[in-house]
Amino acid sequence: MRRVSRLVVPINATMQSSMRRQTADVDGYFDKLVRQAEAASGGSAAGDEEFLEGYRFLLRQVAKVRTMSPSAGPVSPPTSRAA
Repeated sequence: MRRVSRLVVPINATMQSSMRRQTADVDGYFDKLVRQAEAASGGSAAGDEEFLEGYRFLLRQVAKVRTMSPSAGPVSPPTSRAA
């Protein structure tokens, strides 16, 4: 049987309000991150559109996950392959 740390529930509860704000408008949050990165570096994201869209897609997928807790039941450990 897989054990889950006792910290998972309080961490999920603590992170929920922050996660709701960030996941409510993933694109707005992502645009804010890009603006902050541009300001901090003095650079521009122009020319990196393909990377940015891939990263934006990744954040959208992560935003769909509501908790750190496994929802689909236990996950089997990877099997080692003998050479």
